[in-house]
Amino acid sequence: MSNTTKNLMNERDAAKRLIGRITPSERLIQRKLYKKLRNRVTSSIRHDRRKAVEQSLAKGMNPWHVANNLLGKQKNMDLPLVENGVLIQDDETKAEIMNEFFVEKVERLRERIDGDKVGDPLEKLRQRYERKSINFTFKKITVRDVKAIIKRMKKSSSSGVDGISSEHMKLVTDEIAPAVADLINGSLMEGKFPECFKLAKIICIYKNKGSKSDKANYRPVSNLAFFGKCIEVAADIQLRRYCEKHNLFGTHQHGFRRARSTTTALITAVTRWRMRKAEKKFQSALLFDLSAAYDLLDRDLFLKKAVGE
Repeated sequence: MSNTTKNLMNERDAAKRLIGRITPSERLIQRKLYKKLRNRVTSSIRHDRRKAVEQSLAKGMNPWHVANNLLGKQKNMDLPLVENGVLIQDDETKAEIMNEFFVEKVERLRERIDGDKVGDPLEKLRQRYERKSINFTFKKITVRDVKAIIKRMKKSSSSGVDGISSEHMKLVTDEIAPAVADLINGSLMEGKFPECFKLAKIICIYKNKGSKSDKANYRPVSNLAFFGKCIEVAADIQLRRYCEKHNLFGTHQHGFRRARSTTTALITAVTRWRMRKAEKKFQSALLFDLSAAYDLLDRDLFLKKAVGE
């Protein structure tokens, strides 16, 4: 709060106290003065908030964090977990229970997949490229590429188990870029991802529905090591370019693709619905919300797709 706002608040409070000390004939004038000062205080507070928001955004603060601070929403990191009717107090026990729950959830979902009903997702690709010889290989990246990778990362103070945040690394990008380039190239060329970067700090996020004491009402968010994420981004960039170049993505896929988003997906759907409506055809939409969809993806399938098998 600025000094200007504080001075106005003092004047407003003094004007309010004076109302009860003056004669009835003077109170009307004093009330008008008080209301005028009250409105000026409100305007000054709003101005201070706008200025604070502008300064926070200029520093690169996450817009959602800025909005939460503005609305007074504070994160509650407490996990009031109840297991078998007993309130768990120990943080280590809570971590073990949630870790076991998330792992078992994915295992149960995998067990429910009926292998007899699953077709070969690569069959169409084999038919399309049976006469073409395509094969994916990683290429070495430059220091300039590393600087671009670090620059595109979100500025955040959160970190993985290594305690290194992107907010700090962005300040020394020029100094660390050569070493990071050597690390990434070594990993890509040798085909090995360092074990230390596979360790993540998991945070349980409440889904805003159901009881907070029920472990099923939480989802995991992983905070990975900064340098491990640099390797992942470098691999992701090359894989995306390869898949886009050889049309390995489905024509209906809009997520995780350049120049495509939920907006383009909606525009495509609406356009087709209008065309079918003009043709006087019946149409419907079938929507799926898959639980732990990302965790159920087959890594071997992606590797086969990349090497063109």
